Amino acid sequence: MVDKYPKLILAYSGGMDSGFILCCINDLVNEGRIPRDRIEIFQGVFTSNDVILTADFERAIKFANSPGFNPRVEMFDVNDNLVEVKK
Repeated sequence: MVDKYPKLILAYSGGMDSGFILCCINDLVNEGRIPRDRIEIFQGVFTSNDVILTADFERAIKFANSPGFNPRVEMFDVNDNLVEVKK
């Protein structure tokens, strides 16, 4: 995939699956097989009226930061988007 696409994206939730993939990516970066700047990590965070609903958000960020990754956090307000869903 690295040879085919200029940038790879990991949708990171902080759960077991995406955490495992993050560790694999970290190993590949450390082995020099993937340049760190070719990987983007996004984490979606659900909110409601500016209250974070994603219970383990801070733990997930700390886990991603530990090997030096800094996920781009995208806030998703369920109230704002509920209006769109109703339409």
